[in-house]
Amino acid sequence: MNVDPSLILRAEGVCKSFGRLRAVDNLSLDLGVGETLVIVGESGSGKSTLLSMLAGRQSIDSGRLSYQSRQGWVNLQSLSERDRRRLSRTEWGFLQQHGHEALRPHVSAGGHVSERLMVNGHRHYGKIRAEVASWMQRVELDPSRMDESPRVFSGGMQQRLRLIANLISSPRLLFMDEPTTGLDVSVQARLLDLLKTLRAQLGLSMILVTHDLGVARMLADRILVMLNGELVEAGLADQVLEDPQHAYTQQLVASSLL
Repeated sequence: MNVDPSLILRAEGVCKSFGRLRAVDNLSLDLGVGETLVIVGESGSGKSTLLSMLAGRQSIDSGRLSYQSRQGWVNLQSLSERDRRRLSRTEWGFLQQHGHEALRPHVSAGGHVSERLMVNGHRHYGKIRAEVASWMQRVELDPSRMDESPRVFSGGMQQRLRLIANLISSPRLLFMDEPTTGLDVSVQARLLDLLKTLRAQLGLSMILVTHDLGVARMLADRILVMLNGELVEAGLADQVLEDPQHAYTQQLVASSLL
């Protein structure tokens, strides 16, 4: 496959419909190695559907998705379900809107994090706990609370717990769907700062969808703007936010300044 080695993911002309609704319409994008791409748009713009397709959680109707795995480039549509699941637990992470929705109350905080290590073959109990403790410290969670239920954690703590559950197996690509939804401004800022730090430390590539241009401003290298399933503007973050060209982008930027 002749694809630029500086890229980690490529979508070419992908489409998705639900009945007569065209949720994603002939959209193409590239993601560079170590780059953060933020997809913005109002509710119903198709951004979460696009993210779900890129992450293999929904099929595409047409087009092509390619990913540069540790073994080389692969066509994601041709992957077996077994291989797709392997990618999801080894090379990809997925952080969804509300951390508590992915946290089971009968599993301890440390248990949620250690599951990914165990799925990937780690068996030494002491080493697993030490690794979990190290990661909890890294994201400012008290390791002494490892055996507590996630139900007693705050929303921001739950989202950080989900973050380390995704990152502990050293993935190359992190997908995020509105990860700061429901968090107050100060907690949101701390989570975004943490993401920036971990991206630099781990060399992560990230794709994030949001309706919040403040989030985009803090994290994005590049921004894509979606409206009614279509890509209406794309460019470097500063370019899109400081000099928007499309009328819809201008409206989004103006409303974020009010």
